[in-house]
Amino acid sequence: MLAVALAALGPHKVGTTTGRLHPKPEGMPEGLDLSPADLKALDYWTKRTDDNELHPFKDIIVKTNLALVSYDPLLYPGVGQCAKWCYGEIHIDMDAAGARNRHHYPASDIVDWTEKCSWDGMCGGCPQCEVDNNNGITCVAFCQILTSDSLTAPWKQQTLNWTTACAWGPCHGCDECSATAKAESQRVEDACKKIATKVNPIALEHDPSTKTAEIAYKASCAAIADGASVEQGVVVYTAAAAAASAGELAGFNDADMAASGHAAGTATWTSWKALQKSSDDLAPAIAGAKTSAVQSLKGMPPENALAAGSVAAAAIANGHTPEEARALGEKGAAKPSWHAPEASPAETAAARRLRGHRSE
Repeated sequence: MLAVALAALGPHKVGTTTGRLHPKPEGMPEGLDLSPADLKALDYWTKRTDDNELHPFKDIIVKTNLALVSYDPLLYPGVGQCAKWCYGEIHIDMDAAGARNRHHYPASDIVDWTEKCSWDGMCGGCPQCEVDNNNGITCVAFCQILTSDSLTAPWKQQTLNWTTACAWGPCHGCDECSATAKAESQRVEDACKKIATKVNPIALEHDPSTKTAEIAYKASCAAIADGASVEQGVVVYTAAAAAASAGELAGFNDADMAASGHAAGTATWTSWKALQKSSDDLAPAIAGAKTSAVQSLKGMPPENALAAGSVAAAAIANGHTPEEARALGEKGAAKPSWHAPEASPAETAAARRLRGHRSE
């Protein structure tokens, strides 16, 4: 039955799996029995998915050239994109990545080709990323099982859609990712067109200037490219327009206006994603978005404003009061890699009691 189900999934380019834990029984579909290396990779990418480090299309900061890299369906499959530094030993900038809530890193903090090949804008076009050239390390057999509703295995914890699986280095080279990228590219194009043709004209009839509307449009499209729906994009548009307009009234130059608008839009979308993950994140999300917006209106660069929001949100989640979170956020704005200290157990308990009284 499993073999029939696998065949029914259609043609599929898949890599090979070597060093099996046990010899593959006759008739067993490829990928059911994993090597120790595959199990280690499965654990790493599963943890990154569960902690929301990958989708929608999270970027990564590497120490080489301070590059922002990510799986980007709008650039997939990275044809022609192969920076010279991709061939070197690459380390993740843990301070910068930690400020963006990344917690899982490759062994010895050295990125292998499996992960580098998922960076479409930088390394995805290197020859090492073509399945025919890399012994299948970018399309491991377990990807087909992970994304199948009908196939299971002892190690399978959940069924993933291909949009998520394609952000995994071991699955990024599978044929399905090309189709996923085309569909995602079309979705983004259609959604941004709606913002341009329906939202922009209405906005321009009211407060925003043409300059402000353009900033808001770009901020909303950035969120849509990161996975936001049209409706969510409109919310981001509103936040970005408000921040850019405030900056314009305050006499900001064009660059600072754009920075304020994009920071507010990004903070709004980041908060929304946190709420999609867990409704318990409401208070931290609101604190983070508000702190980021305040810092952007003060003229802080987007990276600093977002760092401030991240620190403030973490502070609320760790039990700090709103006043303490704002103060810690100020520090985070001044030093983007800085993290808020955890509150003591007593402080955490007191903060939770206070929130409980407020909700009664």
